[in-house]
Amino acid sequence: MIDYDKHKNNDVFCPVPWVHVALRSDGNVTPCCKWDNTDQPIYNDYKYDPFGAFNSKNTLAFREQIEKGIKSIGCTQCYVEEEVGKESLRQRIINKVSSLTPSAREQIFSSPQIRFLELNFSNFCNLKCASCDVHQSNLWKKDDIELSKLGVTRPGHNFNTRKKFNIKDINLDKLIENHLSTDPSFTYFPIKILGGEPSIQPEVLTLLESCSKKDKLQFQTNTNAVIFPDKLIQIFKELNKVDISLSIDGIGDYDRYLRYPSNWIRKLENIKKYMKLDSIYDNINIKFHCTVSILNIFHLEYYDSFLKKLFGENVVIFYSLLQRPEYLSIANHKKVDVQTEEYVLNYMYSKQPNKQYINNFKIFKNYIENSRDIKPLEELDLRYAGMFD
Repeated sequence: MIDYDKHKNNDVFCPVPWVHVALRSDGNVTPCCKWDNTDQPIYNDYKYDPFGAFNSKNTLAFREQIEKGIKSIGCTQCYVEEEVGKESLRQRIINKVSSLTPSAREQIFSSPQIRFLELNFSNFCNLKCASCDVHQSNLWKKDDIELSKLGVTRPGHNFNTRKKFNIKDINLDKLIENHLSTDPSFTYFPIKILGGEPSIQPEVLTLLESCSKKDKLQFQTNTNAVIFPDKLIQIFKELNKVDISLSIDGIGDYDRYLRYPSNWIRKLENIKKYMKLDSIYDNINIKFHCTVSILNIFHLEYYDSFLKKLFGENVVIFYSLLQRPEYLSIANHKKVDVQTEEYVLNYMYSKQPNKQYINNFKIFKNYIENSRDIKPLEELDLRYAGMFD
């Protein structure tokens, strides 16, 4: 069995392959959501089979690689985040495992099993966001075909959007029972469901309805807040804990442009409903998630102040930096690069007293400075935005 205390402080070790597996919307299975499957596909023989993948020889080999301290190309995103000072998924999971009792940690590494499941059932979605692609939204398929004719090849433009995963293959009650029975300190089973748009995917409702141990389930998901799914919300109230990220990248016209064809007036009413849930139910937590790109980097001051004025200073906002498509990443544009650093220093450092946000934007600054060796694309590449328009 692995010596956890010996390995936990090195910069390669990660508990993920002992506890977790993720199913992507394209059917690919990966060790986690951060895994770069383009550079290092690890489960090519296990399409739509997360359970087979977790118990495969590939996973055994990956665990051995981690124990030996050998870096993996697939883990690059965590390595990059750590280099610029952002806490990576690898680090968050290590902190989580370190907080467990010694007996629970022993069970994790002596008896590997799925203790945290991530599912992307399909790319079925009701929006085609500027920063998205056909892997996450079926609505991009037609546009990607037209863009390819104009010489713009985007990720997954040949992606087959048909659903192939059988929801009946997942027995949540069995997963919960297997996990909880190994140690008394395990009191719940975490599951994350992403999209597409989970709130409109019937598989999500079917899966949760099939579970008889709802009070042992901790559920994480994201939503674009275009609809307020009443049936799902009723089930959420029965679960042990629910964490919902509202994927909002802009306010008003910014929202419609970035997450087309969103209706901001209707969306805002749904956002208010979600925030009301947060205030009423102790087990439901709502936060905002903003994906930062060249299209909204100078909108963030208004974005931040709008949400705080509406929902209070303690509203939780998480910012992440867009990496793909590259032509929308702030790291690849000299003009945005210089202006962003000035904006960060003048606004976030001097006017923003919240340490959480100051740290977020210090990460932005580090990210920008460490990305200057990347060859910039032509100006702002607004020709691409014009094609989208």
